[in-house]
Amino acid sequence: MDGYKTDDDRLIAIFKSSRDSWKTKCVSKQKRIKALSVKLRDTASSRAEWKHRTKVIQTQLADKETLLQEQSLLIKAQQAEIQLLKKNLTHSNIQLQSNPK
Repeated sequence: MDGYKTDDDRLIAIFKSSRDSWKTKCVSKQKRIKALSVKLRDTASSRAEWKHRTKVIQTQLADKETLLQEQSLLIKAQQAEIQLLKKNLTHSNIQLQSNPK
């Protein structure tokens, strides 16, 4: 081989070793890339699933909060009605006591 002072047999061995090393590194990196792409795909899928679950739960929570608010308003209205009935009953009792027949 022109331009090299080293023996051709030795250069061939060095170049072959270099090529084999390069190929091994390349295959190793390709496997790593493949593994990372699979992991990324799985992680993205998992994230999408959890995101969907979270949205469903948030919707359910909002529905339950709305229902709770409605029930709270109903309870307040019923309490107001009870207070009014008590007041009317007390007023009626006072009238009955003051006007005996």
